[in-house]
Amino acid sequence: MTNWIQKIKNWFSEKEDHSVSNQSILSEIEGDGHPIPSELVERIDIITLDKDGRTTLTIVSVGYLDDSDYTAQRIIDKINSYLSFINDEEFMKEFGKPSVDQTTIRLDCTIEPHPTVLSLIESLQAQVNHWNSSLIISIS
Repeated sequence: MTNWIQKIKNWFSEKEDHSVSNQSILSEIEGDGHPIPSELVERIDIITLDKDGRTTLTIVSVGYLDDSDYTAQRIIDKINSYLSFINDEEFMKEFGKPSVDQTTIRLDCTIEPHPTVLSLIESLQAQVNHWNSSLIISIS
């Protein structure tokens, strides 16, 4: 098992707020060498519901997000998967009607990404807002 795959599994295991359903996918992650594994592009990594009713959907990136077109497309595909889920009846039944103020997609990076990734996230903000969510990036 490559080192970054173990890192992502450890990251999931260390988070107290992760969804129990995500535990089952840990054994499925084989990885394709990218910080956002291909097996997780169409899955929601983590959902948290705050006491104030805010919902945060976290995209986990363990490793360096470079400036390649491949990385940009991987991020866009992942965000689109999240937006599709956020605007689905299933989400609304469980978390309420999504809105920019109450629903956030957070790209959580373990390493500061290339500046083009930061620019990409900024450029996607209006589209994400249009689909009832906000978009942030955090580096931990």
